Amino acid sequence: MSKFSKSKPQGHKTRGNPKKKLKKKQNAMVKRSVEMLNKDITSFREKLTETHARTPAESSSTDKKIPEFKPVTFGHVNEAALEDSIKSIMSDWTYNYSKSTILVKAELSGLKISDNDFLAGNDRIECHKCKKSRKYICSECGIALVKENEKSRIPTIKLPFDFIILKDPKETCKKATSSHIRILCPSNSALFVYPVIPDLDPTKVASSPIHVDFLDGSQTLGEYEKLASVTNVVLIDATWKMVAHILKDSRLKGISTVQLLPHESHFWRYQKGNPKSYLSTVEAAYYFCLERWKIMETQPYDGSYDNLLFFFDFFLKHLTQTEPDVIAFKRRRVL
Repeated sequence: MSKFSKSKPQGHKTRGNPKKKLKKKQNAMVKRSVEMLNKDITSFREKLTETHARTPAESSSTDKKIPEFKPVTFGHVNEAALEDSIKSIMSDWTYNYSKSTILVKAELSGLKISDNDFLAGNDRIECHKCKKSRKYICSECGIALVKENEKSRIPTIKLPFDFIILKDPKETCKKATSSHIRILCPSNSALFVYPVIPDLDPTKVASSPIHVDFLDGSQTLGEYEKLASVTNVVLIDATWKMVAHILKDSRLKGISTVQLLPHESHFWRYQKGNPKSYLSTVEAAYYFCLERWKIMETQPYDGSYDNLLFFFDFFLKHLTQTEPDVIAFKRRRVL
């Protein structure tokens, strides 16, 4: 043996090639993206079929057929290739429908939301609390930043209970939609930055309406017997990973956790890898109110809580019209 060579101790494992490991990890991620894309393609084709069935006059006059969508294969090995495949799929669809209504769903149709188009003409305004220049809203202070003569156009919603919002300290306020709730429900909402948690009566509190993946023995609102006595609803405004961590806090033990019915999210900050049923905080608040109404009230829903999505609807339309190619939309272009 050469004096320069080194013998390997017994049981020693040679370190794998880091480039191969990285490539393997990338392939696994791409494979998962392909699987998700194929599901979206199937869902998109079903939506087109429904639209085609609703417009027989147009389809007969143009004599066009719904294209056949072929599944994407694992041969696509990078995001650019996946994006190209999406574009090729979409180019097969020859009907003249706008991207905002078919691909991105830029409008929350059927809701009684007050006119919010006036917000588009607003410039940056200094928040009178934090003295920072903001546009539309100050997420940190929970204030709408509009002209003096437009303040009356911001709706105020009265709720039969209070929203207790627990916010992840690492989550930036600009990303958090809980600020919409604070502005629109000033008398029925309170924000606490975790790990601060107020004293809560377990008999009068329903915990954050979150996705079923995080729930143990949870129940829907219809199954929750104490719904009428609930005076506080805890909303956890955090990433899904952090939500699971906060739910383990001992101070939240004993508080009933409720599960919403499946609803499709329209949130533009799409978390890659999560299904469309994962709602933003303000969407969860809205659907909680909506489901509660249908359970507790005898008369049909009259749109009383639709304005909870006042700012959400404006930002959705604004982003779609001005920045349709932002990465968040690229990731969820096929709905």
